[in-house]
Amino acid sequence: MSFTSPHPDVVIPESSLYDLLFGTLSDEELQRTAFRDRGSGTTVEYRDLVARIDAVAGALTAQGLTVGDVVGLHAPNS
Repeated sequence: MSFTSPHPDVVIPESSLYDLLFGTLSDEELQRTAFRDRGSGTTVEYRDLVARIDAVAGALTAQGLTVGDVVGLHAPNS
């Protein structure tokens, strides 16, 4: 059975999620808080978040992962 939405089609840009989220951030925006740990009060600025993402991506690439590979993430709830 097929369903059709009554809403207009959504335009999906030809870009990566990384570029959509971080590609247009200004220097001022990169200095803003991305995350705050309520328990410890620790904050992570967008600049640090991007650096951490890039570091993980580099490590995965160094292990031989390429675009299209599937990666699982196992992490505790806290």
